Amino acid sequence: MPSSVRQQREAARAKLEARMAEKAAAAKRTRRTQVILASVLAVLLVGGIGFLLYKVIDANSGEETPVADDTPDEEMVPAGDGSPVEPVDITTLAVSDPAAADAGSAECAYVPAGEEERAGNPNIVDVGAPEDGPQPATGTQTMTVETNQGTLEFELDTTNAPCTAASFTHLAAQGYFDGSTCHRLTTEGIFVLQCGDPSGTGMGGPGYSFGNENEPEDTAADLTEDEAAAGETPAPNYPAGTLAMANSGPDTNGSQFFIVYEDTYLPADYTIFGQISDEGLETVRTVAEAGAEVPASSQQMPMG
Repeated sequence: MPSSVRQQREAARAKLEARMAEKAAAAKRTRRTQVILASVLAVLLVGGIGFLLYKVIDANSGEETPVADDTPDEEMVPAGDGSPVEPVDITTLAVSDPAAADAGSAECAYVPAGEEERAGNPNIVDVGAPEDGPQPATGTQTMTVETNQGTLEFELDTTNAPCTAASFTHLAAQGYFDGSTCHRLTTEGIFVLQCGDPSGTGMGGPGYSFGNENEPEDTAADLTEDEAAAGETPAPNYPAGTLAMANSGPDTNGSQFFIVYEDTYLPADYTIFGQISDEGLETVRTVAEAGAEVPASSQQMPMG
């Protein structure tokens, strides 16, 4: 590609991201104002009873995902990014149809967390890592996820994301996901349900990391400078039904993953490792319709 064209596309993408950041900030200010006004009105009536642009798919980032406070007096308020109003609790996640181990393989490496990271993150749940070396790399494998909202069936793409599939197989065998909850739902601009953190904080992980695989095209690069200036958004590159890994940067995959329930554009930084069944997708959409929420005290303060 000629350098001038590449530079134009990079400039167009930068402008687009800046416009989106401004829009997101304005929406956040509006929501905060609404919450404050609602709180004041509640006091008068009752007598005193008391998203980093598009990079919301963040694991172990140092910024905890807003989660429901267990304090009974804490008021919860609607949000575009927060805990699902209808909780999705994972009872079990297990391999129901494994990939063939003798029909092709890929070399995978799983990097243990360092001592400093372990000491600084009490949310790590260490169940050991898969063995480095060859992993099945053909076909698909099926995971059955039993939740309080119904059964979700995942089809993992072992061919294009063999190291991710092997990690899921390992963690499932250790019961790592059992008893966890899907801690994050986004409903504005990005449409995902994020799961895979037993701590429920958005900062948990399995004590190891591994590389990215099977990243999609970054469709923002296809926008011309004029299209970006006109406010056009990139074509979705994470279609509804996609399963993808959350991360905090290149090659930092762990256990957190997200389910895309409506076509979504994201930077092409997240491994696509499979699909959710049509029935499971409808279940997630029903959860999304109920919305997300965060504690009022959190939403009234700057959220970073």
